[in-house]
Amino acid sequence: MVSTENESSRSPVTSLDLLMELQGEQQSFRFLVRALSALLATAAVIAVGSVIYFYFELQGLRAEYARQAQLNEVNLRIVAGEASRQRESTQA
Repeated sequence: MVSTENESSRSPVTSLDLLMELQGEQQSFRFLVRALSALLATAAVIAVGSVIYFYFELQGLRAEYARQAQLNEVNLRIVAGEASRQRESTQA
C-alpha cells in the first residue's frame, strides 16, 4: 500500500520535463565545448609564440656566431702578424 501511495504522489515525467533536462544537458555540453575550444586556442597561441620566439633567438645566435667568427679571424691575423714580426726580428 505504501508503494502505491508513493507512486501516486509523484507526478509523471512529461515530455516538457525531458525537454528541459535535455536543454540543460545541451547547455552544459556547449559550455564544455567552448572551454575546450578556448584551451586549444590558448595552446595554439602558446605553440606559435614559442616557435616565433625560438626562431628569433636562433637568428640572434647565428648573428653572434658570425660576429665571433669574424673576431677570431681578426685575432688570428693579428697573432700571425706578431709571429711574423718576431721571426723577422730574430732573423735580423
